[in-house]
Order: sequence, then structure tokens, then C-alpha cells
Amino acid sequence: MAWRVTEEDVKSLIETGNDYLGVAIAVAPFINAANALTDKVDAEDDDGLLTDALLAQIEMFLAAHLYAHRDQQYANESRGGASATYQGQFGMGLDSTRWGQTAKMLDVTGYLANLGQAKPEAEAFWIGLPPSEQTDYEDRD
Repeated sequence: MAWRVTEEDVKSLIETGNDYLGVAIAVAPFINAANALTDKVDAEDDDGLLTDALLAQIEMFLAAHLYAHRDQQYANESRGGASATYQGQFGMGLDSTRWGQTAKMLDVTGYLANLGQAKPEAEAFWIGLPPSEQTDYEDRD
């Protein structure tokens, strides 16, 4: 499907920069990934809760979230002592950036909130002897 947002839309949310070689980091790959995930969110919306405008916002915030994982954003920066602290933590999924948190909030279906959460499956089975080989309680030692 075609993108719902432009590179300029995403750049309006997040500060974009250069990689370590001084080459501008492209935003398009992150929009591609965000678009694929937003398409999945749209496909899972059985109740028709998501409008085109809301899907565009979700795609834009997801693209910014994905970009932030490539180009970590500063939470705190010092110049004299050359110190920096970066936003977010790895392993937190969409909660690792404010853009991911916003995308989750905009997804009123809850699909993004449940993304990556394993659904536990319980299974019960008998590991004892089959009934024909069991000893009656009265006959036990």
C-alpha cells in the first residue's frame, strides 16, 4: 500500500541527522516498516474504529519510533565534558520511545499494545498409568 505520510511529516516529529560518516540517515526505510505495521493494524480493525487520519498518525509516530532506534535521541547533552544521555531503553518495545508510546495510544484497537506479548497456552495431560494398569487405593501398601 502507498505511504500515508511523507518524509517531511516524520521529520516534523523527530530530529533527523547524519550517521557516523556524515551521511544523512534516510527516513524512507522507517516509513516502509511503519506502513507495513500500520497496514496490519488496519487489517485487524474488525470494528472499523480507525479512520484514515488516525492510521496516518499511527504510521507517522511508528516511523519516528523506528527512526529513533537507529538514531538515538538525546535526553541530556553536555558540550564541555562531552557527555550525553539517550532517551529510552532497549527491550521495551513501543514503550522505549515517546513516539512508540504515542502510536500505541492512538491505536484504539489495542493491537499495538498487545504486539509482541506472548499469549500463554495452558495444556493439561495425565502422566500417570492408564486406568487399566492402576492399583486401586484399597490394594496399595
